[in-house]
Amino acid sequence: MPGFRLPPIKAAIFDAIKAAGPCGITSRGVLSSVYEARAKPSKNAVKSHVWQINEALENTDLIIKSSAGHWRLTQR
Repeated sequence: MPGFRLPPIKAAIFDAIKAAGPCGITSRGVLSSVYEARAKPSKNAVKSHVWQINEALENTDLIIKSSAGHWRLTQR
């Protein structure tokens, strides 16, 4: 996989979505795993982070998509 850099929170969100595999993970699941010891932002924050992560993934063959309320890492 080509290299790309993400700030720590975005990297944790990417890792949570990647670890969820083909089943995906809900925004609530992302918040629970990534913000375990922190104040949790709204679910809309996950969407904003994913958009920014997808910008970082622009030159790769990966993209994060949402379907049926679950975030999934897929091939473009």
